[in-house]
Amino acid sequence: MKYNFAFALMLTLVTATSSKAQADKSASTIFPDSSWSSFVHPGQAGWDTLKLDSLKKYLIDSTYITGFMIVEKGKIVFEYGDIQEVSYIASCRKSVLAMLYGEHVKSKV
Repeated sequence: MKYNFAFALMLTLVTATSSKAQADKSASTIFPDSSWSSFVHPGQAGWDTLKLDSLKKYLIDSTYITGFMIVEKGKIVFEYGDIQEVSYIASCRKSVLAMLYGEHVKSKV
């Protein structure tokens, strides 16, 4: 239960970190292959760097998460831990899929 709460809280923090980034739909999307590019300065893409720093501190101090990544339009915004490690997320999978698919469904209504 602690993991589900931590995951839900983390999703809330991530959602709150982007203001302009989510609003700017005109930027082109990159489809990465074997290598991924990163935003050098996420703040220039509309991400609140103070909130990203708070997210990193939260991940380190309050969770057992081994790896975490935020990707916007194919570019890495935020990366923490070992993102190559495969993690067992159990019932959190439903929340992740809802988060990923929800915007698509919402746009079709």
